[in-house]
Amino acid sequence: MTDREQMIEEIRERLRAFKGAVGLPDSRAMATQLANSYPFTVEEIRVLVIEEAKAAGVQLIDGRA
Repeated sequence: MTDREQMIEEIRERLRAFKGAVGLPDSRAMATQLANSYPFTVEEIRVLVIEEAKAAGVQLIDGRA
């Protein structure tokens, strides 16, 4: 499994934990955490987080502020 595939699986796992939970995940915070473990930029990861959240039906907070 490539780093990208492994990271996408981790994103999906984290998003599943939020499905139906109180509170919304922050896309930038999640991307920043993952950037510590994977060789991608925060912005590259953030794009994947947003794409995976849309596919999973999970609403995100946009942490750009």
